[in-house]
Amino acid sequence: EGVRGPREWLLLFRAHPVVRLALHPFVALPVFLVVSYSVYALDLLEWVLRSPTANIAFLSLGLVAGVLFFRSLLGADTSGKTEPRGLTVRLAALVTWAATHGFVALQILRRGPLLAADWWGESPRIWGPLPIEDQQTAGRIAATYGIAVFFAAVLAMLWPAGGSAPAVTGLLASAPGTGADASRGAGHGSPEQEEVRLGHPGPSVAESGASSATPR
Repeated sequence: EGVRGPREWLLLFRAHPVVRLALHPFVALPVFLVVSYSVYALDLLEWVLRSPTANIAFLSLGLVAGVLFFRSLLGADTSGKTEPRGLTVRLAALVTWAATHGFVALQILRRGPLLAADWWGESPRIWGPLPIEDQQTAGRIAATYGIAVFFAAVLAMLWPAGGSAPAVTGLLASAPGTGADASRGAGHGSPEQEEVRLGHPGPSVAESGASSATPR
């Protein structure tokens, strides 16, 4: 008693203002983009390939940045509810990532020029496809999995875990002038009037009808 366990420490860490700020989609997004794609845009790939320390550092940073970004899109709090962020904000962040990822995959990797050309030139490999062909294949693979991740994330945001209907349906049902309120306003009156319309009058309607038919 009185000693925090791993879960308590994680919750305390997560409640820190800096961490909460980092978990906002449009804060986590630029961090993820810079860490993931600066290695291609700034011609750092050769340095990463030659240095084991740089390789491990970029892989670790990419992992942390990716977890933060997709946690900001799909994460749930301890009560199991979706984070109090608008669906529009999270979808906008996801579309921005998908557009950037597609540009890197199709424009830089697939169309060239060859990245880390000096490193490839020093490679003793004489089998398999040419380095530029390898890079183009990597671009196609990156574009394919980017599309898959995009649609999977959209489905996860629209259909939260444990829900019985998409989030969009819930939003539409709770909007003014929709759902049950709209059906009542479209010509459906009280329950008694609805029963008469369906041919099954309720007790109150039947009693009023009987009293009017009784001779005085």
